[in-house]
Amino acid sequence: MPAWVLFGCGAAILSAVLMLLQERLRVDGYALAIWCKIACVCVTLPFVLINGLPTQPLFYLFLGIGAVLWSISDVVFFRGIPQAGAGAVSRVLPSSILISFLLWFVIDPDLLHTYLGQPWVFAGIAVVMALWAFCASNLRKCPVSMGALRAVWFVLFAASIGPLLAKLTTQNAAIEQGPYAYVFVEGLMMITLLGTYGLIRRPIAAGVFFAPSTMRGGLLIGAVMAAAVLLSLYAYYAADNPAYVPAVKLLDAVIILAVYAAIGRRNNGDIWSGLGVVGCAALLIALKSFV
Repeated sequence: MPAWVLFGCGAAILSAVLMLLQERLRVDGYALAIWCKIACVCVTLPFVLINGLPTQPLFYLFLGIGAVLWSISDVVFFRGIPQAGAGAVSRVLPSSILISFLLWFVIDPDLLHTYLGQPWVFAGIAVVMALWAFCASNLRKCPVSMGALRAVWFVLFAASIGPLLAKLTTQNAAIEQGPYAYVFVEGLMMITLLGTYGLIRRPIAAGVFFAPSTMRGGLLIGAVMAAAVLLSLYAYYAADNPAYVPAVKLLDAVIILAVYAAIGRRNNGDIWSGLGVVGCAALLIALKSFV
């Protein structure tokens, strides 16, 4: 089995664990975002001390842009999971892959001609987009799914742009340094941004932020997040075609459904339409790999 498949599956499992933990622990989203990044910095610091940091300025430029985006997104994401449920959130977010695919034609119109030059691939993509539209229209009628969408809409937006920033960032660092430096430096940037916001606006009381339950939950989920991001980055480095990696990571929605079934938890909402969105995203990624 290729290494990128193992890394991608590992990232999907940890992504599911992360969402299920937050669904159960219900840590405040703002506090969790900061404690997660503290854990990420602690986990990757030894590797950064050994391997050093990249010297390319573009690495830090793209990472800084992403840090601003994810600082907002993480707070929204962690607050949305207890509100909407891990299962519903995991089935809504894959739409970001299809949205980013459509938006990219605005940035690179010539790419459309490339797809038109391969009729079978273009026809397959058209069918996938039609199926996605059908599943999405069904989800609009589902109160649970729409509740999840309203709770994490900014995360959907960030996830549509984030992969492009991640790709641009990792292109400016060697594999020996890139993954650890990415998690470490991004963590420091986000701690600075979120900490500054906290000092100015004080979104939560200090007693809540430093509560033992908040710290334990934040550091635990943060360690899982750090491992998931590292595995994802290694998968991108190892894959011949990076487009395959997100398709494997979409398994987190299926894993959460399996956990719900194993513990006998009822999964509310339009499950099949949600899985249809996940399947459409995976098919689109597979079709893109032929171009």
